[in-house]
Amino acid sequence: MFDVTGPHTEPGYASFIQRADGGHVLKRKWFEEDTFARREQLLTDIDVSPDTFKEYLQTKLNLQVEALPPFRRVRYDVHVESMRTGHVYGIFFDRCSVLAAPEIVLTQCEMEYRRSRSILDHDPNEMLREMTEVNDWLHSYLTTRNLTREGTSTPSARSFVTQLQRNLAYSNAAGCNRTLALALALGQ
Repeated sequence: MFDVTGPHTEPGYASFIQRADGGHVLKRKWFEEDTFARREQLLTDIDVSPDTFKEYLQTKLNLQVEALPPFRRVRYDVHVESMRTGHVYGIFFDRCSVLAAPEIVLTQCEMEYRRSRSILDHDPNEMLREMTEVNDWLHSYLTTRNLTREGTSTPSARSFVTQLQRNLAYSNAAGCNRTLALALALGQ
């Protein structure tokens, strides 16, 4: 994953996701802070190898980037469709850990609108109302099974990795031990 630091009109991140055939998909997200709505784009027909990721972003997309620490993400996707409207929503369960500190884990459940089967124009407010209904059901389902800790929004994988990187760098510069670095990263 790469933090996009410039140009100023392109804030966000770029990451390369390995495909089953060994190639890569480029995922770009544009945002300045973690928020509900973020612009996203997937590029699937790129020819790039891991040793040229940074060069690709700099030369082909004209981005200024900083590599973030490598991390592992395990993700499970569930898609649900509304019988009433034909809207399809994705429910995504993520477990992210930085390879340098695998004991620190971000586990989250996210939900987003994916598409609609309807060929008719749809009211965005209706979609948001329905999304809220699905979200409330999901939260209730997970809560009754003791699978939630908090109902607040969770950080993006980018925020998780960058915060951990800052805390580990701070603790190393200050001569802190690994336990303190981990506590800082966990916000304890």
